[in-house]
Amino acid sequence: MRKIEDRTKKMILKIAVVVFCIALIFGGIMIYGRYQMSKIPKLSFQEILEYTTKDNADADCNRHEAGNRF
Repeated sequence: MRKIEDRTKKMILKIAVVVFCIALIFGGIMIYGRYQMSKIPKLSFQEILEYTTKDNADADCNRHEAGNRF
């Protein structure tokens, strides 16, 4: 009977540790996401355009011919 109680307590402790670790990871991801999202309103239109079109050859507006815009 004593062994069953010890195993049950150990199992509950293991589950609690796993749940705590998952909660820490989830909380950290949420904090990081909020921090990143808080940067967006501070950017100007020009900064956003530069960020979204960098490293994208198809986004080069100067490449397109005058008659073939789209």
